[in-house]
Amino acid sequence: MISAGRTRHRPIDRDPDIVGRVIGAAYEAVSSPQGWQDFADALSAAIPSARISFFIHGRVPGVPSILAQAGWNPIDLRDYRDHFARVNPFLKLAHHVPIGVPETSHGFARRMGMDIEGSEYFNDYVRPRRRNWNAIALVLERNERSMTALSVVSDELLS
Repeated sequence: MISAGRTRHRPIDRDPDIVGRVIGAAYEAVSSPQGWQDFADALSAAIPSARISFFIHGRVPGVPSILAQAGWNPIDLRDYRDHFARVNPFLKLAHHVPIGVPETSHGFARRMGMDIEGSEYFNDYVRPRRRNWNAIALVLERNERSMTALSVVSDELLS
């Protein structure tokens, strides 16, 4: 029950105009590199609490190429790019994520028997920022050298 004056939070805005912008931006992004930033911005408008990243990671974790992002604190993004991408335990096993199938970090960690909470990534990056380490990841393409993926992190959406 919701008390008077309070509304239930809807983490995903299902307004047809917003959903249409997300779908339209996805189609436009196929033909224009700038389109991926427009897509990230549209997705961020649909999930206001989310941090969106569209990136390319090498097969061996290292410095990612961020194609587009929305909702990230610039310092957090810089710290991830400069160090924590290299120690992100998810990336070491990302070749096990099926292409085109969304998977949550929690589900992947359980399936792979990972100890996320004992990792440097969790203790020095996630925990100090008081973030939920769960994300929805979608691997879009992978080859022997790299992987292209979309990540949506939302404390409200995934808690």
